[in-house]
Amino acid sequence: YAASDAAKPWAATIGSRPEQTTNELRAPPAELGGTAAGEARMLMSLAQPSAPVMLASSANEGAAGEEVPRVRLVQVTGYTPAAAPVAEARTRDLNLLHRVVEGYRHSLYFNADLRSKISK
Repeated sequence: YAASDAAKPWAATIGSRPEQTTNELRAPPAELGGTAAGEARMLMSLAQPSAPVMLASSANEGAAGEEVPRVRLVQVTGYTPAAAPVAEARTRDLNLLHRVVEGYRHSLYFNADLRSKISK
């Protein structure tokens, strides 16, 4: 393997692109074709001094015929907050939250197992 073209140093590309702060990153698997161990981390967790960089699986990691997994070193270089919601959006979001909470209460009430525990 050491004499093959795949073992030669490959060109690393440095790029910057905006991503959602809630994107989840996973560490690459220990073995090619294996499953990644550990918990996924949100991208926003890298914006803290205690975790400035992370080795993550590449989006196209594990492409057919590859013997070496693709990885990327991720670092947060800035954070741009979203614009403040307009009044209509806040009202819509609040109504959505009320519906979700009401649906949760409804499912708890009609779940026979939970209803017996709640009434005690």
